[in-house]
Amino acid sequence: MSAASQTDFLTEYAEGFAQLIAAADIGFSWRDFGTQTDGRAPIFLADVPTGPDVVCTLTPSPMDANPVYTDSAVNLQIRFRAGTDVRQVWALRDPVRKLLAGLFPTRLPTGIYISVLKFAYGTSMGRDASNRWEWADNWRTRATELHS
Repeated sequence: MSAASQTDFLTEYAEGFAQLIAAADIGFSWRDFGTQTDGRAPIFLADVPTGPDVVCTLTPSPMDANPVYTDSAVNLQIRFRAGTDVRQVWALRDPVRKLLAGLFPTRLPTGIYISVLKFAYGTSMGRDASNRWEWADNWRTRATELHS
């Protein structure tokens, strides 16, 4: 498997989930390489920037190395950061958990087909250096990149 093909797959996978969450109108926004200015929590890929205070970060982790991406296992970590009250981070993650729970099979806006989407576990990541609470939910997925 070439690095470029895995990169393309992971990009389509992560951007697909970002688009899905933003389109659900549950308080998140996605703008590829753009500045978030609409008052909703911005979604980032893999990066947890120092600002703004409220963010969501999607990080895929491939679990197998299938060169044609037929029924690939991919873990998805969805990390949230909110204010200084832990209830703020819980309130941020709850709509995403409700959106994704049982949402399979489904096709992401980028064309990736998700045959399994299962909540694995969530955990507090404590407070960051600015005293903001962080939380990570981890999902198990089976994904297929369909070629036309």
